[in-house]
Amino acid sequence: MRFSCLHGAFALALFALYRYRGRMIWKRIFLIWTIGIGIAFCVGSQAETMRFEDDDWDQRASDDRFSGLSRKSGTFFRRVREDDPEAQLQYSVTLQEQGRLRAAARQLNALVHQWPDADEAATAQLALARVYRDRGRYERAFREYQYLVEYYAGQFPYKTVLSEQLSAARSVMEQRRGDFLFLPGFQSPERAIPLLKIVIANGPQWSEIPEIRLLIGNIYEETRDYADAVAAYEEVIVYHGRHAVAREAIFRKGLVLERIAKRNPRDARRTHAALQALFAALREDLSPEQEEEARERIRDLRNRLEQLHLEKAEFYESRGRNPRAALMLYEDFLRRFSNSEREAVVRERITVLQAVIAEKEQTDG
Repeated sequence: MRFSCLHGAFALALFALYRYRGRMIWKRIFLIWTIGIGIAFCVGSQAETMRFEDDDWDQRASDDRFSGLSRKSGTFFRRVREDDPEAQLQYSVTLQEQGRLRAAARQLNALVHQWPDADEAATAQLALARVYRDRGRYERAFREYQYLVEYYAGQFPYKTVLSEQLSAARSVMEQRRGDFLFLPGFQSPERAIPLLKIVIANGPQWSEIPEIRLLIGNIYEETRDYADAVAAYEEVIVYHGRHAVAREAIFRKGLVLERIAKRNPRDARRTHAALQALFAALREDLSPEQEEEARERIRDLRNRLEQLHLEKAEFYESRGRNPRAALMLYEDFLRRFSNSEREAVVRERITVLQAVIAEKEQTDG
């Protein structure tokens, strides 16, 4: 942006110099004046661009906004109002108390940039995050909390900041976007997943971590990203097997695998995986509603497997003209699906096939 502005200013000056037909001294004065105007316009545009990018920060899509943050340092575009960090902090707090949150954010940010190693810097950084939170800029607030974690460890109440980061991530999950006129917009809960994972990395031993991992699985499930949902629930089971959330994760994993199997009705392998997961859930201390739902899903999956098995046997019996293979599949059906509603029909087919095979052996003999 800066270089394109300068190039434009010089081009304008040269063009004006070429067209101007006065004395040489006036040409020089006019050239200097034009270049000065161009530079002033360039600096003003650059300052405005910096402010605009700061303002629209949380509209960007990249997830690397939240980690690996560069250290803040003095810059021409973030100038402090006072001459020392203590006075600057007091001035920023006054702006905040007056409800001038945008101005307070600019001055707090300027303090951290100007005096990053001052005693007041950590306090200002925490206040900056809270200002963005109060303005409803939750992703930007999360970023400022994360900067505090990365550069001012030990200088702030750690659990409080973790809790506020989690609150900001939840707000991102629930926030509606794209609202227009009377349309309410839509939620994008998946935007909260990178933030929740950072909270886990920041406080792996924090008491809220099991619920956060479960929440990540819930978000994946809600957005129908079923493969990642299963992986998230498995993480809960592996890392927090003795926690109460593990029971919920086992149950949810079974339901998600059942949905995956429903998407692939001809895939017996996925159906078996869903059955195993739901039977594992029944071994847990589920609520009556959860237990009833699990049993209903198991009945549906079992019926689907029975149907697939019978279709294969019927194919060998009718189209394949291979009564021995069909007989083996029907007998295998009785072993796999005891007490099936189709048992009587299957036994009848076995009797018929045994007679067909016996007759064929007599004929061949």
